[in-house]
Amino acid sequence: MATVNYAPDRIYAQYRNKPKAKAWYGIVPTLGLEICTAFEQIRKTYDIDLAEGEQLDVIGRIVVIDRSYESSLQWDSLLWGQPVAQWGGADIQWESSGMTVNDTVSDAIFRTLIKAKIAKNNSDATLDGVVDALLYITNAAPIRVVDNEDMTMSVSFGSELDSITRFVLDTFDIVPRPQSVRFLGYTEEPAITQWGGIYGWGDSRAQYGQFFGV
Repeated sequence: MATVNYAPDRIYAQYRNKPKAKAWYGIVPTLGLEICTAFEQIRKTYDIDLAEGEQLDVIGRIVVIDRSYESSLQWDSLLWGQPVAQWGGADIQWESSGMTVNDTVSDAIFRTLIKAKIAKNNSDATLDGVVDALLYITNAAPIRVVDNEDMTMSVSFGSELDSITRFVLDTFDIVPRPQSVRFLGYTEEPAITQWGGIYGWGDSRAQYGQFFGV
């Protein structure tokens, strides 16, 4: 923050070359600048877009959210050791397996999750409230909420989302909604309506997202 010190202009002419007089007149603007600098540092400490590392963790603790999350992985595996598990045979058997992975999110993802928690805590869950919350979280305007009138809803984004926002929408339950209303997913209109490409209408991003924790 730039400031201009006008104090020397207010010193009587006979004292303008006196160091002690100049120091006296400069006390207020000097202290004022120090206070202002300290205030700006404190203010920016809680700026979600500027905070990093431990600063983000502090903000997360304030809104009661942390970086850790669980993700489930599923795959099919060969039944090793079974008599029928022979390569080239007709009786190879597979079983469904899975595991839960505990991980932590990056600063970029954590910023979005913090904004989502704040938006959810303050949203009134009306149509306008959901739009306002998603605008705060994603900055992807325009946003349209589709009420299917069967206790379900979905969201249509008028602009393309970045990879971080897609990951958060696909992985976490961040969309505010009325009680007992199910969120079906989201679409990105630019991906749906574009021409050309090997996909014809839209592309691989033109899919309803999925999320965990229903």
